[in-house]
Amino acid sequence: MKLFSRCYKFLSARSPLFVALTVLVLFAVAAGVAAVIFASRGATDSNQIQYHVVTIYDEDVEKTVITTTGNVADALKSAEISIGQYDHIEPALDQELKEAILIVNIRRARPIVVVDGRREVRTITASRDREEIAAKAGIKLYPEDEAELSLPDDLLLTDGAGLLMKVERAKVVNLRLYGQDLVVRTQKSTVAELLEEKGIKLGFDDGMDLALDTPIKDGMSLRVWREGIQTVTATEVISFTTKIVTDPTRKVGYREIQTKGQDGQRTVIYEIEVRDGQEVGRRILSEVIDMPPVEQVELVGIKSSLEGVPPLSARRGAQTYWVGPILRKETYYDLPMGVVMRNCGQGGYYTVRADGVKVDRDGFVIVAANLNRYPRCSEVDTSVGRGKVYDTGGFAKNNPEQFDIATDWTNRDGR
Repeated sequence: MKLFSRCYKFLSARSPLFVALTVLVLFAVAAGVAAVIFASRGATDSNQIQYHVVTIYDEDVEKTVITTTGNVADALKSAEISIGQYDHIEPALDQELKEAILIVNIRRARPIVVVDGRREVRTITASRDREEIAAKAGIKLYPEDEAELSLPDDLLLTDGAGLLMKVERAKVVNLRLYGQDLVVRTQKSTVAELLEEKGIKLGFDDGMDLALDTPIKDGMSLRVWREGIQTVTATEVISFTTKIVTDPTRKVGYREIQTKGQDGQRTVIYEIEVRDGQEVGRRILSEVIDMPPVEQVELVGIKSSLEGVPPLSARRGAQTYWVGPILRKETYYDLPMGVVMRNCGQGGYYTVRADGVKVDRDGFVIVAANLNRYPRCSEVDTSVGRGKVYDTGGFAKNNPEQFDIATDWTNRDGR
């Protein structure tokens, strides 16, 4: 304060011109300091050093580190966080650090004892989903089964496992409904409750071989019939569809589920005609969508590993290029691929990419080749992405190095 007061008195005693010159000098000094700071920052940018702020959520613990390392694994190492074999990390350990700010979630694996009747299975998983836990233990859960997670009363009985999942199986009923044999599962107690749960409404002309108050027992049989025109209400599953989104920046074989699909449910009322206890016809009277299915969206890489080779196109028709000492020829064809796609575990499934190239469930381009040179189901590189051999043709006799690419370029019918 004293220094400021003296400066003020000093300047007040001088002429306005002297004060103005003094202010200009101070401004020039400040500008010089700022130039030095920005120059130092520019030097840092010229060295291309990129810093990443990584926030790590390790269960209930949060930790933030600043790093220049290349992937998630290196960032965890910098944070002195170790990962177990069964732990789940999002994003994956090999995910490169591209963003300036990144969040990493760690779900720690834990031992769980699954009790399924008299069967006890110990497993280690990071999942919190009951179906996924059961699948990890090699146990199949049906929609009607119930599974409850709880803390064990005695850790010694679970060999130290900190979590217990008890499975209560639904009872199985062999139902002959209007001539159709069905296997249904239920947690209900009586036949009447079972019929209500499954949406089966009995009419005046219906017959049933068990009373409505009969207790449900596992493995029991129940027969329901009706003569003439009748209606039945059924709850049916609507399978979700899958949308493939191609990514030309990622190589073939990369697959990421962006939106997980979920089956829907509908309630359908059928009119059924029965003669002599046998169904001879049915039609839908009404249909209500109880829960619409959720479309699954999958990101699939389509980048070719052949650098410098232009992708085959309908306009080009055919092309040749060198792969090491091999002169390869590429052509294309347009045929339904359902039959040949039964090979290699595809079950007849294939789809058409946005660019018109036909690919299998894993995003591999469908290729026809000389099977003696390239065995069926073997992976090959093509100009339009990583491929898999499903088919062959007469061309293979003349040129064992020719690839025929399955496309939709001729018919453009999506098949």
